[in-house]
Amino acid sequence: VEKGLEEPVEENFADGKKPGRKGLAKRSGVNTKASVSDLRKTAKSSSGEKQRMAHWMANMKAGKKK
Repeated sequence: VEKGLEEPVEENFADGKKPGRKGLAKRSGVNTKASVSDLRKTAKSSSGEKQRMAHWMANMKAGKKK
């Protein structure tokens, strides 16, 4: 067994938080494969939960370790 694979790893995001409501971005109609600039454009032209999710995803992608 390789090192570090003994126990399940909990998902980590750039903001250090764990996902609260999984799949919410996709359910609210945000393209999860979009670039950061596309997500920001989506957020600007949306409102409510879709806007919040687009902002969140853009922030997560911007802070992602390359």
